[in-house]
Amino acid sequence: MDYEKLLFDLGPILECGKSQNDCLDYSNTELQNSLKSHLDDLAVALRAPNNRVILKDSGVLAHLISSCCVVTSTELQSDIIRCLANCVIDNDANRNFYIDCEQSTKLNEKLCVNIENIVSNNEDPFEIGKRSVIFIRNLCLEEIPIALCQLFISSFGKLFFHIVASVSELMSGDTGLYLLIFEFYSDMVKMCVEKDSLRSCIFNDVSSLPTGIEEIANVVEHFATLVLKMSNQFEQSFAEEDREDQDIEEPEELTFLVLSSQLLESFICNFEQSCVKRTPSHAYNSIFSTLFSTLSTLECIPQFPSKLITLRRISYCINTLSTACQSSFADTDFFVQLFSEPQDAGKKFNYTYSSLFFCLSNCVLSSKDATGLLKKIAATSEKSFHNLISCFRGNILNTDPWTYQSFLDLMRKLVTVVHYPENSDDLSTLWKMLQAVQASLQVVSGLDLYLFKLLEKLVAVLPGKLLNESGFPVKDLILQTPTGSSNTSMHILGCLTLAKMYNYLQPELLFSLVQFSLMPCLSNGTLHNYDEQYLFQLFKCFGLLLQNYSFSSEQLESLEFQQLLEKLYEVIVHVNEKSNTKTAADQAVRNNCVFLCGVLINKFPSFFETSEDPSRLSYLKHIIVEATT
Repeated sequence: MDYEKLLFDLGPILECGKSQNDCLDYSNTELQNSLKSHLDDLAVALRAPNNRVILKDSGVLAHLISSCCVVTSTELQSDIIRCLANCVIDNDANRNFYIDCEQSTKLNEKLCVNIENIVSNNEDPFEIGKRSVIFIRNLCLEEIPIALCQLFISSFGKLFFHIVASVSELMSGDTGLYLLIFEFYSDMVKMCVEKDSLRSCIFNDVSSLPTGIEEIANVVEHFATLVLKMSNQFEQSFAEEDREDQDIEEPEELTFLVLSSQLLESFICNFEQSCVKRTPSHAYNSIFSTLFSTLSTLECIPQFPSKLITLRRISYCINTLSTACQSSFADTDFFVQLFSEPQDAGKKFNYTYSSLFFCLSNCVLSSKDATGLLKKIAATSEKSFHNLISCFRGNILNTDPWTYQSFLDLMRKLVTVVHYPENSDDLSTLWKMLQAVQASLQVVSGLDLYLFKLLEKLVAVLPGKLLNESGFPVKDLILQTPTGSSNTSMHILGCLTLAKMYNYLQPELLFSLVQFSLMPCLSNGTLHNYDEQYLFQLFKCFGLLLQNYSFSSEQLESLEFQQLLEKLYEVIVHVNEKSNTKTAADQAVRNNCVFLCGVLINKFPSFFETSEDPSRLSYLKHIIVEATT
C-alpha cells in the first residue's frame, strides 16, 4: 500500500475526521465517485495484515473513525465502515484501539441505527446495515467485549425478531447475512445468560428479548416453520437419492434450525414468572401444541448433525415452560388429548412422549389429581396404566436414556394405595422395562433416583402376592443395582421388599436379600450414619420376618442366622445409645425398635441369655419397659 498516495487520495475524507466536520462538496459527483473508488482500493489493501498495522500507527484509522461519524453520505459511510471492518480482522491492537477510541461511542450509535434499518426495503440502508453487522462481528471474533454486548444486544434483538416474523424473507433474502445475525445474536444471548452481571441488560429489555408470551409464540412459530421446511427438503432429497443414488445435501435451513433452537432454549428458560401468572392457559396451549407438533416432525426427519441436541433442547423447552406454568394449568385435558392422538406406525416418538409425560407429571400435584388424570387417560385405572406402560415400551424404551425420567416420575405420582397396576402381565412388562432403565444408570446423571423412587412406591403399595405373581425380579432390580457405600436408598427398598415378599422367596434368595438389607450395618460393626428412614424400615421388616417366617431347624442353627441376630442386637444398642431426640421420625424408629425387641425376646430368648453374657436379654426388656413408661 502506497501510504503517501493514500493520504492524498483520501484527503477530503480524512480532513473531515480531523476537523470533525462534514466539509465535503456533495454537488461534486466526480469527487464522490473518486472517493468511493479510493475507499474500495483501501478496503482491498487492508486484507493484508501489515497494512492494518500501518493504518493504526499512522493515525489514519483514528481519522477514518472520526470521519465516519460526521460524513452524511450513506454511500461514503458504508464504504468507510467496510474499511474499518477489514482493519480489525485478526488484529487485537486495532480492535482495542477502536473500542477505547473516544469517537467510537458516537459511531456505535450510528451502527445501531444502521443495523435496525436493515429491515427497510431500500437498498442503501440494507448495504450499510450489512457492513455494520460485519464490522461489529469482526470486532468480536475472539470474544464479545461486555461493553459492546450491552450496546448492541438491543439492536440485534430487534433485527432478529423482525427476521423470525417473516420466514419467507429469511430464506429468500441474503441468507449469509441472516446467518451471521443469528450466530452473533445467539452468542450475545448465551453470554448474557452465563454472566449474572449482564442478565439485566437483556432480560429486562423488551426490545432485545421476548418477555411476553406473544414474543415467545413468534419464535416458536418461526422454529416450527423451519422444521417443516427442512422436513420437506429431506423428503425431496431422499426421493432424488432413490433415483440418482447421490448423497443428501444438507439444507441451509439446518443451521438456522440449530441456532433457533439454542435461542428458543435461552428465551424460555429465562421466561419471567410474572408473565406466567398473567397469561391465560389458552395462550400456552397454542405454544405447547406447536412445540409438540414440531418435535414429532423433527423426530421423523432422517439423521442430521446436531439432531440429538436439538431434540433435547426442544424437549427441555417444553419441560421448562410446563414447570413454569404448572400452577396455572388446572385442566389436563389438553395434554391428555395430545397423548391420545395416534402417531405414525413404525416410528418412535421418544422425545415427544417423554415431554408429554413430563407435562402430565407436572399436572399431578395431589392424589386427587392422580385419580382424575387416570380417569381421563382411559375408562379404568388398569387400562390407563396399561396404556402408559405400552406407550413407554413402544416409543421410549431402548432409545435415548435422557427420555426415561419423565415416565418414571409420572408413574410414581400416579401409583397410590387406591390405584396401581393390577394386571400381572403389565407389571411383568414394567419390571423388564425397569431392568432396561437400570442398565442406563451410568449414562444419565440422576436417573437412579427416579428409578429408586418409583420402585419404592410400587413395592410399598403393591400386595406381596401381586409382586410375586408378576415375577418381581428381586435379584436384578435390587441386589444387582450399584449403590454407594453410604447410600441407603436401595437398602431401604431391600427392607420394603423383604417385608412384602419373605413368604414368596426361596431360602437362598431370602438370605441374600437379608444380607443386602443389612449392608449399611456391616461396616466395622456400626452404622455409617443415623438414617431414620432406613432404621424405621429395617426394624419393621426384620420384626415381621422373625415373627412370621417359618425357619427350619437347619436355618435356625446356621451361622448366617446367628450372625443375623447378633447384628440386629448391635444395631439396637447403637440406636438406643445414639439418639435422645424426641422428633416424630425418631419416635417412629424407636417404636419399631421396641417391636423388634419384643419379637427377639419372645422367639429367641435363649440366644440373648447365655452364661457368657446374661445381661443382653435384660437389656432388650429394659428398652421395652422404658418405652412404655
